[in-house]
Amino acid sequence: MIRETPAIRQRVNDLYQQHGLLTPNLVIEDAKNPTSPLHDQFEWDVRKAAEQHWLETAREIIRSVRVISIVEEKEVETVAYVHIPGQEQGYWHVSKIRSDSEQSMEVLLSEFQRVADILARAKGVAIVLGLEEEVDRLMVEVGAVREVVRVRSRRMIRSATSRQKRGKRKQ
Repeated sequence: MIRETPAIRQRVNDLYQQHGLLTPNLVIEDAKNPTSPLHDQFEWDVRKAAEQHWLETAREIIRSVRVISIVEEKEVETVAYVHIPGQEQGYWHVSKIRSDSEQSMEVLLSEFQRVADILARAKGVAIVLGLEEEVDRLMVEVGAVREVVRVRSRRMIRSATSRQKRGKRKQ
């Protein structure tokens, strides 16, 4: 993951000033120069870079697969595979998490966190454009739904734990 530094920020701003826009190709061309502050942000070993690119392509392929589920007599199209929360790599099929309430809540909370992160980014842009209130409203709504999911998740975990304890006592 790339962390912005003052040198990176300045170089990217300089590229923008020089060209009037930014493109990935401009950044790559600049980064090829070993003295550029952008240089160390790239993997210059072609084999390693290819592996990284292939991994990202594989992730895109996984994310592109869709499935249609019937929920309460309604067809719902969604991604077929979801990222396993807390793991760097790994995906579950939605049918697997559908049958496990604890996993389903973890995945759903992770999805809502992604939405919250995107809205936080959008809020910065909205402030600059004078549309902060609209994004704030969305952030509040997403936060409220996420909290409902979090509360239900805790209840489900407590309930499952209680059932396990009762089952052990009966044995």
